[in-house]
Amino acid sequence: MSDPIVDDADGRRVGFERQINELRAARPDVDAHRREAAELLAESREAERRNHFAEAIAESMRRRE
Repeated sequence: MSDPIVDDADGRRVGFERQINELRAARPDVDAHRREAAELLAESREAERRNHFAEAIAESMRRRE
């Protein structure tokens, strides 16, 4: 026995996945841009982390004077 609700959900999921795959095939540059943006964001966060660390060290040095 198949459940019509499950069958409908499976059909919708398959249709949704097909649409996503079609969009990705039509616009391959989008995934490349997303990867690049993710890499830039990671670099920015790392730079910000290093900057905060350097500021904390500088503040500590000022307190010791």
